[in-house]
Amino acid sequence: AFQGYLAQSPNGPHSAAAQRSILDARLRIADAHERDGRHEDARTAWAAFVAENPLDDRVPQLLYRIGASFLREDPKRVDDAIKAWETLVGKFPESEPAGHAQFDTAKLFEEDRGDPDEAIERFRKITVEPWRSQAMQHDAVMESKALTVVTPRAFRSGETPHLTITTRNLEKLTFSAFKLDPEAYFRKKHTLSGVESLDIGLVAPDSEWTEPVPHYGKYRPIESKFDLKVEIPGVYVVKVSDEKTLQATTLVLGSDVEAIVKHSRDQLLVFAQDMKTGAGRKGARVLVSDGQAILHDGKTGDDGVLLTNWKGPLQQP
Repeated sequence: AFQGYLAQSPNGPHSAAAQRSILDARLRIADAHERDGRHEDARTAWAAFVAENPLDDRVPQLLYRIGASFLREDPKRVDDAIKAWETLVGKFPESEPAGHAQFDTAKLFEEDRGDPDEAIERFRKITVEPWRSQAMQHDAVMESKALTVVTPRAFRSGETPHLTITTRNLEKLTFSAFKLDPEAYFRKKHTLSGVESLDIGLVAPDSEWTEPVPHYGKYRPIESKFDLKVEIPGVYVVKVSDEKTLQATTLVLGSDVEAIVKHSRDQLLVFAQDMKTGAGRKGARVLVSDGQAILHDGKTGDDGVLLTNWKGPLQQP
């Protein structure tokens, strides 16, 4: 309809608006293709728009979208996306979409291609804001040291306990294991958490060793499983460090017993089960705390069950 108007009135009072509307309509058609998953049709429409309207100020953003659409169509089309973005950066190096394309390309080298050295170089070449600032922040993260330690679960007798550890820029780790008396600790702290705050620096560890980080490489995060040299059953505070700047402390629990606990305002029911045999654990020690005081100290019976009344009704069951 707009083209028909221009054909009849090329110099009419609405000719400029009609020309703009034609361009807008073409971009909306391309957007509809992309939204409905017709990525190739969208790229064809954008490329035609760019070729016919090279001076339109929307061209840099359209070139960015052409590259991004390859990844939306198939995350494995990394080479196609990078090639499209290189065209954008070559034609409009100082534009915001070019900075965006450079940032996304650097992340693809880091995360998809597994080439952190090339990623670092590309992050450092970004000059357009806000992508330059984001690149500098990301570069600082990649160059920094990092250590995260997770105890995945409780361990049973016969198993080798282990930690899941994520590192960055750490070549080796030192492990220090301190055996903990869980009853004494619970009576004092009324919880088994909070071992990170324990002052263990002056205590000799029960076990200590150093291991290299498997598949070490600069700049990239590495998640590894490290077996622990401790005896199970047992409760241990394990400190992991690089002996220079970072350390993390975690609790490692090795036990064959688990408990099902139910309580009301008037009664407490505990079933202690031996997870190796499936039977109730006779004579299992049960300590119950409200966070401030020990409310009950008892043992399970022959069937692994402890059923008792509270000395006074609980305010909150």
